Amino acid sequence: MIGTRSAAAALVALSALTAVSSMSAVLVGCAHSTRRTTSAGTTSTTVLGDADGPVGTPKGVVEVAAGTCFNDVADPTRKPYLVMVVDCPSPHTYEAYDQIRYSPDGAGAKAYPGKDQMRSAAEDACFANFEAWMGVEWKRSDFDIATWWPSAESWAQNDRMILCAVYQAVGGKVTGSVQGSAR
Repeated sequence: MIGTRSAAAALVALSALTAVSSMSAVLVGCAHSTRRTTSAGTTSTTVLGDADGPVGTPKGVVEVAAGTCFNDVADPTRKPYLVMVVDCPSPHTYEAYDQIRYSPDGAGAKAYPGKDQMRSAAEDACFANFEAWMGVEWKRSDFDIATWWPSAESWAQNDRMILCAVYQAVGGKVTGSVQGSAR
């Protein structure tokens, strides 16, 4: 699952994710559960898109570490669990700044907390860590926050990872890392 601070963008993204969630439910679980063994998750092949498509190496969202730069995949049904990783000097939309293991409290730790709870936990954690990464308070930044969190399907396969990334609030791609840029 993904999220952003923009209400309008969140509604559009939520609508799109809701539409594809049933189609990608099995894929989300597979992408996560096979991160150690699938060729899709460990490939070193560079995949070049067409003139309008993404460029990079496909990686599962759960494999993206802080400091990794990436773009969306072209297929909207794969966006909740797959990204196109690029070297940061190359044009990219996102830069990951944190990967957090979600640790629910209490006896409900084994049950999926629900999409709303996961979205809230992801947003809270990512907002809390934004300033340390960017060097500027989120409200004063030219960058916004995107979050990815476990789906019910990937949760069942022990996915507890939340991914935090920054992207330009006005859109477009950047080159180089923005870590500590105070932008």
